[in-house]
Amino acid sequence: MSSAPPLLRKAGTSLPKETRITVLSALRHFYDEQIFTLLAKDFYNSDLEVSLAAIGASASLGNEAAIPHLYRILEGGKPQQKLAAVQTLSAINAPSSIEQLAKYFAVLPSVEIRREILRAVNKISAMHPTTKELNRAVLVDPAAAREYFEISLSGLLEPNIEVAAENEELLAEIRSQGSQQKRIAYKRGDLLIPRGQVDTLLDVYRIKECLAK
Repeated sequence: MSSAPPLLRKAGTSLPKETRITVLSALRHFYDEQIFTLLAKDFYNSDLEVSLAAIGASASLGNEAAIPHLYRILEGGKPQQKLAAVQTLSAINAPSSIEQLAKYFAVLPSVEIRREILRAVNKISAMHPTTKELNRAVLVDPAAAREYFEISLSGLLEPNIEVAAENEELLAEIRSQGSQQKRIAYKRGDLLIPRGQVDTLLDVYRIKECLAK
């Protein structure tokens, strides 16, 4: 007996738009390669709502079959589709997508989409070399820092950073930023303490002194 949802068993059957969106949304709960293929076809649906439903329904951990199609959406889709594609890539959580997402960050002009890309790569792996490089590039670029500073700072100041030297390097970078960035960094000063190190009064003064310079 077929395990596919009944409404999808007859190939070529045309479904009313609302029904199609409902079915696509329900497919999120079916972790199957055949289902992933069906969803990907509707990424390119001319109806924006149908397309967004298919992209959103593909946001399953490990659904790497959708990744090449999501890249195509990022290259030629509408703004809403691009944003949904990044969010789906974040949910799929494949480290292999980080380098490509970083490339899209460099070429896509939308601030909203670039913010979502930063959130995605930091969610997938804040410790990935490409993520760390992108975060640092944002921090040292005054123009980019205004829009993306807090997201990148959160990624670089992950509580699981074990090497104190990395924090010292970051403090040196933050020191050169404007007052607004310093205030944000000071509020998150607890994250500047490496894992396993006691947050002593000396640590607090060290951070405060650095950010005041």
